[in-house]
Amino acid sequence: MWKKRVIVVLTWAIVILFIPGCWDQDFLKDTRLSYILAFDRTDEGKIKQTVIIREMPTQEQAQPLNEVYSATGYTSRQTSDILRRKITGNVRYYKTRVFLLGKSLVKNNIYPFLDPVYRDPENPVNTQLAVVDGEAGKILEKKKIGNRLIGEFINKLLQNQEELSMFPKESMQSVYPVMLDPGQDFLLPYIRMANDEITAQGSAMFHGQHFTGTLDPYQTILYRILAGDPGKTARLTRQVIPGSSEDPLNFMSVEIQNSKRDFKLTIGNNDDIDVFIRCMINAEVPEFPRNKLHNTTVRNKLNDTLSKMLTKEAESIINKLQKAQCDAFGIGRELMAHHPEVWQKKKWSEDYPKVRFHTKIQVEITGSGILN
Repeated sequence: MWKKRVIVVLTWAIVILFIPGCWDQDFLKDTRLSYILAFDRTDEGKIKQTVIIREMPTQEQAQPLNEVYSATGYTSRQTSDILRRKITGNVRYYKTRVFLLGKSLVKNNIYPFLDPVYRDPENPVNTQLAVVDGEAGKILEKKKIGNRLIGEFINKLLQNQEELSMFPKESMQSVYPVMLDPGQDFLLPYIRMANDEITAQGSAMFHGQHFTGTLDPYQTILYRILAGDPGKTARLTRQVIPGSSEDPLNFMSVEIQNSKRDFKLTIGNNDDIDVFIRCMINAEVPEFPRNKLHNTTVRNKLNDTLSKMLTKEAESIINKLQKAQCDAFGIGRELMAHHPEVWQKKKWSEDYPKVRFHTKIQVEITGSGILN
């Protein structure tokens, strides 16, 4: 019996000797963590990378500090290597929350500079992406907005606007496959800094890997409803009573409680493409100074007014997407999946703007707060 125990002990001792240790360990005390990155294109065509390094305090009551560094190179990997020469410690990107892309950069092909980001397993794929109207690095130089560090402020801004449906819901992980898909395009959050204030500007539209235009925040709300992907909250304010636009009595705010989208694609003669999008919206009214919502006639008239108004706006948004060649609804992907013989005949960059959209939005007011 004791011989068996000796053999077992010796066997485990030998196994332990050959088990590798933590050869790839990365001590936190030796690491400098990036919290937010910004990329711009210089006038010379080079890439400028700006990074915020979070410096954690040694005392319990002290606040974290931001250190801002920047470097310029021909590729994003080269700029990272140059940055490492300027920063003490090992720079690591696995805590990066946000990538900001300057407008000068996204007008060109954005994939080459994102390629090493996807290839490196240390980079987080759930990082948020946003386009900046202007130079992205200038925003990071602010370091703080009010009492918030700039990285936390932008991260929270993107999350809040996404929940309010004013920003599209995207990340590095969700954008990558779409960016390489010839049958679908995407939108990214769009922000601006003016007079030391950072504000949401809506969405940046992309065709393939190039920036092609923008939607404002309220157009983005309607786009997300049309796409069947509204955020936690979607609120719209419209003038529903004819008269002065300066009179608040003529306006009503509605909050989308739930929405349902019907989507249909048909192929006609000569391979013409028709797309039918119908959205049924149940809405609550948090603001309508004229009241009278208990009156069925008044409520039905408001339903009809809002339905026609939002349908017209939806048509305008789709027209804007087509002019920007942004196939955000994935019409091309639908063709590839269900009508491959038609897809093969199409040159999508030229044929997508010719797609005939038939859009209808039906609004029904189902509540008015505690004043029902």
